Amino acid sequence: MPATIRAATGQVLALHARKRPRAPLVVAQGAYLAATGAWPLVHLRSFEALLGPKPDDGLVRVVGLLAIAIGAALLAGARGAAANHGVRVLAGASAAAFLFADLAYGMPQSGFYLLDAFLQAGFLFAAIAIAVPRPHARRPAGLRR
Repeated sequence: MPATIRAATGQVLALHARKRPRAPLVVAQGAYLAATGAWPLVHLRSFEALLGPKPDDGLVRVVGLLAIAIGAALLAGARGAAANHGVRVLAGASAAAFLFADLAYGMPQSGFYLLDAFLQAGFLFAAIAIAVPRPHARRPAGLRR
């Protein structure tokens, strides 16, 4: 392949890699938080019909706004080469906080909080798994650079 074609191909691939998120679990978590955070803001009645009545609608809206903010930060941070350390910490910490809230406060009100707890636990374990360093695989001697 001529050098000019090889260089152009490399530039196209590099551009494509920059546009795609490299942390799909962080993207999924960000989208989930943004969507579930928006729900009580868009239609509080259906939110409470499914998850049970809440004593303080203002607090529900504030938590929704916080979920949207966290989701937006995760979505923005997932772009690029890889999710940076701060984004991974935010992903794990927010999953732990929402998991605690689901188990401590949500479960008595509605069984749907159990589903959210499972999702948050999955996001938390994924964040922990990503944070734990993995040993590098050794290349066979003939393939070393």
